[in-house]
Amino acid sequence: MTRSQLIVPNHIGFFTRAVNSDPNPRRFRFWLTLPIPTMFPMPSHPLITRPYDSMLARAPVAGSRDDRMLALVDLFWDTMHETGVSWIGFYTKSTPLDELILAARRDKPACSPIGLHGACGRSFLSRRALVVSDVAQLGEGYIACDPRDRSEVVVPLFEPVPGDPAALRAWAVLDADSHDTHSFSIADAHQLHAVLIRSGLSVPCQLEVDQV
Repeated sequence: MTRSQLIVPNHIGFFTRAVNSDPNPRRFRFWLTLPIPTMFPMPSHPLITRPYDSMLARAPVAGSRDDRMLALVDLFWDTMHETGVSWIGFYTKSTPLDELILAARRDKPACSPIGLHGACGRSFLSRRALVVSDVAQLGEGYIACDPRDRSEVVVPLFEPVPGDPAALRAWAVLDADSHDTHSFSIADAHQLHAVLIRSGLSVPCQLEVDQV
């Protein structure tokens, strides 16, 4: 007996054919079929291209930090909401408590304050960007402001430590969500970091990225 594998759009099937004993050598016998998602989880969103060159060219460079955050979140939303982004905004470390406070955001309210145990807090404390392909993987470490969100990217914003310009600290994070799994990549984190630097909201530095 020999086996051949048949792949159809939604299933993988295995069939057998008797080489010598079957009088009809072209007749295949069903053996087993399995749904593809059971074996190979697939992204629910296609490969996405986002216009980061345009965002870099249009990034706000004038005004106060708050003014630039407001202008930049508007720019992000206007150019990214049609590419699967369901929400984008900033969280800042503006109190001595172990929490982050919501700042400029689009296009709806969100949780505030939030603890440092979630994706934003993890990125802030580690000073590393975080790409979450499926928020279900975070378990209790996920803060669900919108239960429809399925993936997320968080990028920390850096500033010099007072009295030690060579050292950097995180002062805020940029958070973007999507209703689709696998909507963000490591490339998205680096490109968003570049736009933040261009607007003066973060200083030039090498960005490390975690992915879950």
